[in-house]
Formats: sequence, C-alpha cells, structure tokens
Amino acid sequence: MTSSTVQRIETYLDDLARMLTGLDPVLRADVLGGVREHVDAALAGRGAATDADVDAVLAELGPPEAVAAAALEGGRSSSGSAVPAAATVRVPVLDRPWVPPTVGVLLLVMAGLYLLVLGAVAVLLPAATEESAGGDAQGGEYAVLLPATYDLLWSVVAPVPVVGPLWLVGVVLLTASSLWSRREKWLGALLLPAVVVVDVVGIWVGGVLGGRAGTAAVLAVAWGAAAVLTAGVVTRLWRGGARRAAGPARR
Repeated sequence: MTSSTVQRIETYLDDLARMLTGLDPVLRADVLGGVREHVDAALAGRGAATDADVDAVLAELGPPEAVAAAALEGGRSSSGSAVPAAATVRVPVLDRPWVPPTVGVLLLVMAGLYLLVLGAVAVLLPAATEESAGGDAQGGEYAVLLPATYDLLWSVVAPVPVVGPLWLVGVVLLTASSLWSRREKWLGALLLPAVVVVDVVGIWVGGVLGGRAGTAAVLAVAWGAAAVLTAGVVTRLWRGGARRAAGPARR
C-alpha cells in the first residue's frame, strides 16, 4: 500500500477510536482490531490496493459513526453500565468542534502578527543601514554589511516574543487533541519555525544581492511565501480537524 492508502485507513481508525472513548477498553481494542483485520483481509484480495480500493472497503464498513454506534449498542461503558443504542458519544473536551477553529485562528493571528512586525522592521532597516554605512565611509572606515549581522538577525527574532504565546497555546491544543494525525501535529508545531526560516533565507539572499531595491524585492517574495505557507497549513488543519470533530451527537 502507498502512504496515501495507509493514511486513509489510519484516519478512519483514529476517528473510530475517538468515538469509542466511552467503551470498555478491552472491548474498544477488540472493535478496532476487528475493523483493521477486516480492512486488511478485504484489501488482500485486491492486489496492489489503490485509494479507490481503500475508499470502497471503508464505504462497505460504513462511516465511523455507524460502526461506533453498533459497538456501543452491544457493549458496555468503562464504568460497567450498559450503553444504550441511542446514547451519544461523549468525547474529550479537546476533541470537540470548538478546537479546530480555535487552533486555526491562533495560528493565523500568530503568523499575521509575525509578518506584520517583520514587514515594519524590513521597511525601516534598509534606510538605517544605508545611513550607517554612509557615516562610516565619511569617517574613513570601510564597513561591510553581511547578511548575518546583528541587525538582520534582530529583524527576524524581534517578532518571536510577541507571537510566541499564541503559537505555544495553539501547539498545546493541537498536540493534546486526537483530531489530528501525528504528521498534522508536526505540521502545525513547525509552522512558526518554518516561517522564520523562510524569512531568514529571504534576508540572506537580499543581503547577498545588495541594493535597497533588490533587498526589498527579495523580502517581499519571502513575506509572500511565508503567507502562502501559513494559509496552506492552517486550511489543512482547520478543515481536517473540523471534519473529524463532526461525529455523532455530542454531550
């Protein structure tokens, strides 16, 4: 199987596991193991399984909500009391529908503030460095402004304390919830470092090219790339988390 087909199966099982939270742990493990065995057996007869094959097998099983409802109807809760057929699934607080929008807004505001502060610094920095270089030349000293000077590094690091708390809260919610896969959690957690790296590369390239216009153009491209990266990551996390949170009725 390809990574795509494996991801589809794991997503289905993760959704089902979340919906079986109230079930006895032993019975919950049996249900998940039985579903996995069924999927593996069904795909074994199809040769090289494709995404369409996986979708067909999962469609035959039915949505995770239906499988969870059937398991709850015939099983018992972890407290030992019978679970009625019409019982709603009680999910953890961090697996509820409010979590994906909250994480998405936190990451969007975090990246927006970072890029806003960095943009302001990038506008002010070239003029200051040119003035500094001119003063050194008049004084008879020769100053070379390398891409790794303290001024340029400061322009990248300065916004981090401002946006750090927002990023930290978003990452805590993201990693503590089961609405996202491990890969998606890493994707969200690395968003701020990735934006910083993109801007560092832009500043470095701008410093190598030299000239105020060239530096500004490269920084604008880096700023745009960071914005596109942020939009892509947040969209994926928001939509994926919201889809998984939209399970059966919740209490």
